[in-house]
Amino acid sequence: MASIRSPSFRTCGVLGTLILIALHALTGCETSSIDPTTSLEIQVPSEESIGLGTATIEIVHRTTDNFQNGSSAIDVYIPTAPQTEFPMPVVILLQGARVHKSYYSNYCARIAAHGFVVLAANHDSTLGYFTATSSVDEVLAYLEAESDEPDGRLFGVVDMTRLGIVGHSFGGATVLTLAQGDCNFPFCPVPFEKPASLRAIAVYGSHLADLAGDVISIDARGLAIQMMFGDLDSVADPYDTRRMFEAGRNGAKQLIALKGANHFAITDINNPPGTIADSNSPLIKQQASIALAADWVGMFMRAHVAGDADAISYLQASGTQESEQFYTSYTPFQIQPTPQANVTDFADRETASP
Repeated sequence: MASIRSPSFRTCGVLGTLILIALHALTGCETSSIDPTTSLEIQVPSEESIGLGTATIEIVHRTTDNFQNGSSAIDVYIPTAPQTEFPMPVVILLQGARVHKSYYSNYCARIAAHGFVVLAANHDSTLGYFTATSSVDEVLAYLEAESDEPDGRLFGVVDMTRLGIVGHSFGGATVLTLAQGDCNFPFCPVPFEKPASLRAIAVYGSHLADLAGDVISIDARGLAIQMMFGDLDSVADPYDTRRMFEAGRNGAKQLIALKGANHFAITDINNPPGTIADSNSPLIKQQASIALAADWVGMFMRAHVAGDADAISYLQASGTQESEQFYTSYTPFQIQPTPQANVTDFADRETASP
């Protein structure tokens, strides 16, 4: 297996991170003009994404709390209407490098509308917003505090035994590190334990590949892993995402390519301020790519976190398919032999994209 302790990684790995830190070291954290200080009711659009099971809840309530002794802020998305049943399973979002949490508002709301309490926190530092495996522990500590106390905001609302984690870009690489279980710089500053309640992860625009071309072969150890990318992504190489997906083993897995989408297809706006911009302009409308990506994540989490039998059947029936909007391949749980990490299934990079 290739090691990801190499000092040089492709973009969205260590090298890309160090370049980004160098570019932004003096600018501090980015703010967001769309981050409200009060509660917000989000109406989830009812239009369907072709070929997908869509969100089932129409209205999601978002509140913003302080946590980590008030030094950081966290957005909490709770489905409210029509009638919802509590407690609900939990999904945690880990943001991309220097992307303010509020730029995921539509994405988080639509995932929540599939029947989840979704949490997105600003994991801030003097260099901007960067996640680590410890970021999950911070959010879980907040969840436990708010759900254990009778006067807590989340008392009786969340099911702490059913957890999914979603990540974008650098945050997705953090999630993949968490799934792998190895403590690797810069995603793991201190040793960690994977949460026992974690059942599934989903990442967008993320991989773990070094400049030598090796990708990590993740042993899912019973986790379900969804990897998604835009075929116009110039920040995180889609070829490496595909090879990493192929190398994964011992868990259910799904690969999804969104056609006409770039690296920021799931954020409220393209190229949020403070990030490394994607040089490719998307060919799909932002709201359409958000809905498409969130519905795939929502269906995956309904199957593997909530244990929804209909969602499981949907994924199994979907198998490998292609439409005008996406390409997807789903593999159910199975024990697989350990492959070589430097997978060579794709003979030509130009033909690797779906």
